Amino acid sequence: MGNMTEAELKIVLTIAKKTHSNISYNEFMRITGQSKSTIIKVIQSSIEKNWIITKDKKGEICDTPEKGEKSIKYQLGDLIQENKDVPSLETKTKKTLIFNKKVKKVPLCKKVGLTLNQWREMIDLFKVMNPMFLKIYKIIPERNALAEMYQTFGFEKTISYIKLASKHYGAPYSPQITSPTELLRNLGKLIAFDKKEKSNKNNSLSKSEKPEGGKYDNIKKTVVNI
Repeated sequence: MGNMTEAELKIVLTIAKKTHSNISYNEFMRITGQSKSTIIKVIQSSIEKNWIITKDKKGEICDTPEKGEKSIKYQLGDLIQENKDVPSLETKTKKTLIFNKKVKKVPLCKKVGLTLNQWREMIDLFKVMNPMFLKIYKIIPERNALAEMYQTFGFEKTISYIKLASKHYGAPYSPQITSPTELLRNLGKLIAFDKKEKSNKNNSLSKSEKPEGGKYDNIKKTVVNI
């Protein structure tokens, strides 16, 4: 039993849970993540090592898994049944049962520790850009985008970026942002656009503050006449 490979272990555990059942190669592939050729080899080696037994529809033992795949029934072999060793296989490795379990991943938005009021403050700022802003509360990827910005920039900076998107919403050539995912994706473009707008505004102010050329000309003429 100590020489059992990971693939053999997965096959044996699958059969332990579905003993005396018909299991297709497709089902073995789905549960174990192994290829069909690997499954055929592993079943054959497991039969030879007396870890599993395969029987046809008449109840006769098959010496190879290729004989009537759909009509074969699988059960644990005498070696495992006598040793009652299937439960101990689960502690052999941490990866033993992972192939047959759906690991539930906790979304980032549920791990960052934002308060309800903080979520509300951020999401409410999208009202100007998106009339359906309340749906953001229910869409995990959108909340994850806000959570990622919060982790990277902090709460106040994230708020300022949302306000910046709101400020330039609808402006020509500005990235059109209506959701947190769009804000996260286009944040660089938004910052660049804001800098350009500020630069253009400063240039306009400089030009408006310059004295008109005619005034200087009058002064020069007066000096010459004197």
